[in-house]
Amino acid sequence: MNSLSIARIVKDLEGKMRLDKIYLIDDNMYSFKFYRVGSGSEEWVYNVGKWICRTEYDIPKPKTPPPKIMALRRSIGEIYVEKVYQKGFERIIVIEGKSSEKKEDIRIILELFGDGNLIVEKSNKIIYAHYHGAWRHREIKLGIPYVFPPERPNVREISLKEFKELAEKSSKDLVRFLAVEMGLGGELAEEVCARASIEKNKRVNMLTEKELESVLTTIKGIIEECEKSEKAYVYLQGEKIISIAPIRFTIYEKSMIDIKEFESIHKAIEEFALKPYLTREHEIKEVKEKIEKKYSMILRQQREALERLISKAESYRKIADKAYEYFSELNMAFEIIKDAFKKNNLEILNKIRNMGILKELNTRENYVVINVPKGGFSIKLYLNKSIHESISEYYSKAKDCEERAKRLQKTIEDIKRKMKDELEKAKVQMISKKRKERRFWFEKYKWFISSSGHIVIAGRDARTNEEVVRRYLDEKDLYAHADIHGAPSVVIKSLGKDIDKDTIREACEFAVLHSRAWGRIYMADAYWVYPHQVTKTPNPGEYLPLGAFVIKGKRNYIYNLEIKCGIGLVNVEGYEKLMCGPVSAVKRHSSDYLIIAPGDIDKNIFANAVAEAYGFDVSYVLSILPPGNVEILEYYGERARRVWEKFKGRST
Repeated sequence: MNSLSIARIVKDLEGKMRLDKIYLIDDNMYSFKFYRVGSGSEEWVYNVGKWICRTEYDIPKPKTPPPKIMALRRSIGEIYVEKVYQKGFERIIVIEGKSSEKKEDIRIILELFGDGNLIVEKSNKIIYAHYHGAWRHREIKLGIPYVFPPERPNVREISLKEFKELAEKSSKDLVRFLAVEMGLGGELAEEVCARASIEKNKRVNMLTEKELESVLTTIKGIIEECEKSEKAYVYLQGEKIISIAPIRFTIYEKSMIDIKEFESIHKAIEEFALKPYLTREHEIKEVKEKIEKKYSMILRQQREALERLISKAESYRKIADKAYEYFSELNMAFEIIKDAFKKNNLEILNKIRNMGILKELNTRENYVVINVPKGGFSIKLYLNKSIHESISEYYSKAKDCEERAKRLQKTIEDIKRKMKDELEKAKVQMISKKRKERRFWFEKYKWFISSSGHIVIAGRDARTNEEVVRRYLDEKDLYAHADIHGAPSVVIKSLGKDIDKDTIREACEFAVLHSRAWGRIYMADAYWVYPHQVTKTPNPGEYLPLGAFVIKGKRNYIYNLEIKCGIGLVNVEGYEKLMCGPVSAVKRHSSDYLIIAPGDIDKNIFANAVAEAYGFDVSYVLSILPPGNVEILEYYGERARRVWEKFKGRST
């Protein structure tokens, strides 16, 4: 984990919190249970020396904690966290607080360099350490004060004058000076050089003051950008993770590195570090063996058949090539045999047979097998065809075998892909079982979260249509409805802030996509009004059924709303939810989603595929989808790709 990611992580650890418990969940894995004032419980997972993240998964814990952890808990109790910080720009996180009972000073140090470590210090003495040891500059053992490793210059606080002095003393080039002497590491050092537009191999003591100022400004700018970042990026070379960072590195933009964007640094680490841990091979060995056994016999038979076809194709083509290479000898023997056969000259035929040239004469099927000793091959030639026609048949047979081999190779690849998908599905199901479940109040209705963060709800039927208005339409909220009969009532919750135009448009799109317009027309209109315009009082002589309302005054129309939507995985207060809503809202909150429109894919079949890929119940998926069949317009993310793969022949 690089210093940039740690800087961003520390920002999320700040705030008024209480550390309730520490768990040792594996040889090198810890879980911290925090309670944050105002938002509730949080779980953080620390893989010693490698990474730390907040997670929404229920992490499996030992039924009986190890004695050393029990002793640690008794010693520190609950900790009221007072301060969390990164030591300089080092890969060290420090959590400081006081024990709940005796108000003793507690310090937890997470070292994320080298082999890593976790040290707990009480009243200035180490009471727990994951690793004990002695180094040149310090010692980690129980009963003594904790000493930080030798610190390099703190690039957060260093002045231009100090930076210049260090540069003048160095004999290194710029990139090595930044990576080693300033402690930035190779990747960040390369990025600083690229952003500052200064040649990285230039000697640092040869840089002008203006260039040094540009370098230092760039470093501090990157750190500031990182601390404010709400996104995270995973850099991959094939399946190998190059880096996880809260900023988009320019050095990788034009390379072969694959860049995946996530909604937070925690989501990125969770996806590429924690989830692989939760689905480690030893945990899914039984499932994997069962799936592989299921396909192994089929694959073995198919591979053997493929080998036979390839061998036959090579043999046929080789014989045909040899036949033309030794055509004169072959043709002469064929003409002699054919003439002797026509004249029934058994003496010549026996003589040629004894010479080993005539291997077979089949009068019923009218062919001979001629051996060409010089060429080391035998060939079947038909007596009623020319020699060229017989040789051509060998080429045709070779081509036929090659085409069959191609088809069989494709079948094998399809079987392997199917086996891989089944294994992935098993992993997703295991992950979904570990997912924390919490049902929010708005999930009782159709819902989505707007691009600006407003909760928007709509009725599922007449009864819930009545509910969303009567129970949830408050003074500062807004009401939306599609301009079509058979559409739900939509309420935009203000949540104490102004409702922007983008949210209003998304709510109108939401009203349209959950109306009868889905599957009937391609565009529709909708309108929005203020709460005081929505009434249950009918006009004289009219009757209002359950779920229907009267709109008084001006309706604010939004015309020609395209009927399509997105469905993707989003994070709601630390919980994974599948959200179906306007495309812009789904793109804003999800990094793994599908864009769908009315089409020919059966809704139930589509819901099954989505449920499999994302690890949710089919009933849940069906409850959030629009009211008809679909087609897939586009997809983004691995799980979305698996859904698309099932229907790619039926999507545009």
